[in-house]
Amino acid sequence: MAEAVTIKSKTIAGKKVQAVEMTVAQVRQIFADRGDDLVGDLLFEDCRLADLRIATNLTEEDLSEMLPSEIEEVIKLAKEQNPHFFKLLARLSPARAPA
Repeated sequence: MAEAVTIKSKTIAGKKVQAVEMTVAQVRQIFADRGDDLVGDLLFEDCRLADLRIATNLTEEDLSEMLPSEIEEVIKLAKEQNPHFFKLLARLSPARAPA
């Protein structure tokens, strides 16, 4: 069976950013993959940079080269596509389990 993927695109920092609606398996992967990137884990209140690599087409290098204000735009786009994931993170706060 073919998968239906919902994608929203926006140009941010000169890059075409595509945010996808994550599957339940991808959300589970986020909670299973806990990295050692203190800055990437804590720089933003809403999610980790590693989460954005799953929710968008951006690489670690892409995100590292972006300004925080640009990443905020990426987070906003990811939130539009994944409201359930971000509501889950809010329910887990202040623990922020993925961090």
